[in-house]
Amino acid sequence: PGADPILPPPVLPTHAERAVGAAPPPAPVAEAAPAVVTAPLIPEPAVRDTHPDLAAGVSEIEGLARTLRVAGDSARKITILGTGDPDNIALTGLTLARMLARGGKVVLVDLSANSPVLRAVSSDPSAPGLAELMLGQASFSEIITKDTLSRLHMISAGRAGADRALLQSPRLTMALDALMRVYDHVLLDAGTAADLPAALLTANACAVVVPEPSMAVDARDLMCEQLKAVGFSAVSMLRRDSTPDHAPHPVERVVAA
Repeated sequence: PGADPILPPPVLPTHAERAVGAAPPPAPVAEAAPAVVTAPLIPEPAVRDTHPDLAAGVSEIEGLARTLRVAGDSARKITILGTGDPDNIALTGLTLARMLARGGKVVLVDLSANSPVLRAVSSDPSAPGLAELMLGQASFSEIITKDTLSRLHMISAGRAGADRALLQSPRLTMALDALMRVYDHVLLDAGTAADLPAALLTANACAVVVPEPSMAVDARDLMCEQLKAVGFSAVSMLRRDSTPDHAPHPVERVVAA
């Protein structure tokens, strides 16, 4: 916390001012309190319970966010991966991260191939990312950007054309450990995780899986077992909500404070 502001010294009356004040001063008149100006409240529009590109209903993702929030340190590092469209995975991860950011400090780290979904909502789409951090060309303060619609912080994999082999560097694990000491939740958007080291994704992490909508139940169960076997402490498999996409469902919008 900053230091208390230093108040200016009181202004004392001069000798002449005291002489003029021979007669008793009139009783002070209480000043009217200044009017408080508040912004008009604009009603929030209802938001669909599901989005065409989400792997689950918003209500399901909200429930998962509540579970992860109360899990504490066991959900400090959350790896989001899937079997389908990387943009679908990114959108689902972004939705989950925004919901977690309502109640804590959260950063979403893009480990996929420069997701256009995340660039579209970044306060600085051209900012350096993890690749530049690994090369010593940028500092942590330079690679952390903000989501334009929430309190969420974001970090990209690197500028377009960056060498993804840099994401194999042991220094990246050290960087993620540093983030985990600062944030309540560190979410890794791993996409399909095709070219990322398993240890980077699984160490001290739980997994959230965004499946292809057509993925069979047996295949989902098998994938959960395999992910636990490679080192994830817990695995949550999202599902497509059975509620119709067009059914309105009032959900709190995630906006910046």
